[in-house]
Amino acid sequence: MNTINMVRNQKSAIREEMRNLLKQIPIDIIERESAIVSDKVLTSKEYLNNKICYVPRWNKDAMEMVRLLSYQDYISLPVNRWNIPEPSHDNNYEIGLAFDLQRNRLGHGKGYYDKYLAKCKNWAKENNRQLPKT
Repeated sequence: MNTINMVRNQKSAIREEMRNLLKQIPIDIIERESAIVSDKVLTSKEYLNNKICYVPRWNKDAMEMVRLLSYQDYISLPVNRWNIPEPSHDNNYEIGLAFDLQRNRLGHGKGYYDKYLAKCKNWAKENNRQLPKT
């Protein structure tokens, strides 16, 4: 088996293991941990200094970012099939299936964030701008 296929198989196995582990987490712990993350976001200097906030929206095989103007915009978002608030097609915090201690992420396997972050990197380089904070 070549190296690329070996890595794909390992990532698939890790994804499956993480999905099984995540299913075992009780809802009260999920809610508590979600509240901690929300509090960190809402009290961050970036948020408090009126930085522009975007959230991801998937469109078939691509991801785009939608600007939020307020916290009310965020809490009014419908949730997707993973129970994640997401803008509908009518109207930059990075998510992933798992992260390691070095903040590397393992996504769900479709490459949405990888493609989007590559576009961001190219845009920043071409426009001599800093990368968006994720």
